[in-house]
Amino acid sequence: MKYYDIVNGPEKVSSVIMGCMRMPALSVDEAATMIGTAFELGINFFDNATCYGENSEAVTRRRLS
Repeated sequence: MKYYDIVNGPEKVSSVIMGCMRMPALSVDEAATMIGTAFELGINFFDNATCYGENSEAVTRRRLS
């Protein structure tokens, strides 16, 4: 996995970004499993736009903390 520096970012981010647009359609357990698997594979950049719904960001934060 390639990683890139983002100006003023806290760390390097993965070249692969996981979009979380469809997370609200999943159960919390399904979303947590998907996010956990992506993280284990080296993905640390998750797209959680506000328009995706509250669950998208909440599940990502809960799973990664």
